[in-house]
Amino acid sequence: MKLLINIDGGCRGNPGPGSSAVVIKDETGRLLKEEGRYLGPLTTNNKAEFTALHVALECARELRADELDIRSDSLLLVKQYSGEFRIKNPDLAALMTQIRALAKHFARVRLSHVRRELNREADALANRVLDSAERGESGPAVQPDTAAGRPGAPAADRQGRANPPAGNWSPKPAARGKKHAEKPADAGGPEQLTLF
Repeated sequence: MKLLINIDGGCRGNPGPGSSAVVIKDETGRLLKEEGRYLGPLTTNNKAEFTALHVALECARELRADELDIRSDSLLLVKQYSGEFRIKNPDLAALMTQIRALAKHFARVRLSHVRRELNREADALANRVLDSAERGESGPAVQPDTAAGRPGAPAADRQGRANPPAGNWSPKPAARGKKHAEKPADAGGPEQLTLF
């Protein structure tokens, strides 16, 4: 069975409250599963994106898929997964090792970069998870990452204060300090990488 999967990670601040989201459809476009996870109050954008890919592979394995077409709006994730870009953070490198091990369970995994507007469903789910966490809600939309240590806890800043309402928040704020390539130079069609 082939699955079409969109993934996204969101973070309100970097670090800040973060979430990962996965939207899985069959080849006809029928929705099979949505999975959103709250990752805790001190998450980075990169961890949220990596976790979304990890969750996608776990879900696809549960659905007994053999071929995956995964789409992400993080060019950095796509390039790091392919090995084109080095992963400097040891925690992210360890997570990528787990991701690659999971990917070996499938006959084929294709990871493609898409523009953000082509990833709206996953982005919306990541935002719903963050909104729910900010309100202190738990339930199907807020499925905490076990490593976060505070399942279902309201989002908080580094000093433990509750974060302000989302407002016009964007899930991918501009990186502070050194810039890195997260967007393609050419905003044309998706970049596709076949990895397994």
